[in-house]
Amino acid sequence: MPMNHGFNVLVEKPFARTAAEVDTMIETAAKNKVMLAVFQQSRFAPYYRQIRKVLDSGVLGRLIQVSIQFDSYGRRWDWQCCQRFNGSSLYNTGPHPVDQALDILGDWDTMPTVFSKLDRVNTFGDASAGLYQTIYDHLTQGTPLVVTPHQVRQQIAVMEEVHRQNPLSVFA
Repeated sequence: MPMNHGFNVLVEKPFARTAAEVDTMIETAAKNKVMLAVFQQSRFAPYYRQIRKVLDSGVLGRLIQVSIQFDSYGRRWDWQCCQRFNGSSLYNTGPHPVDQALDILGDWDTMPTVFSKLDRVNTFGDASAGLYQTIYDHLTQGTPLVVTPHQVRQQIAVMEEVHRQNPLSVFA
């Protein structure tokens, strides 16, 4: 692992296949006193920042339901469509709505109740500036990361639960 050699690491999605793998990465980064960050640009998207602004204002009152839909999975004929490389719509597109839902819930320490029923269809889908500034500020000024490995661990745990409820032939 590059972190064992003193390198800071920026990980693209999927961060890992399991929450246990994320734990190992977090422990390795802490042990070696290096940065471990994830490229989670959708939290910095203008539409999501506006949603957070409205939610944080309290104008909507108590939220009782949040629905998020992403449907931009498109077949690319590369690793993103291969389960053996952590590809699939769940691990490629899924981190974005899962991250946003967990961010809205605001509790990164409690595993939420997850119910999932994935519909298996023959899809042709593949399995930002604010982020870079955050990483630069972290490395040069020590400011906290906005999207932390601890938060991504929760995303992976949710996706693990989805796979548990919807076994894939490759992992069965």
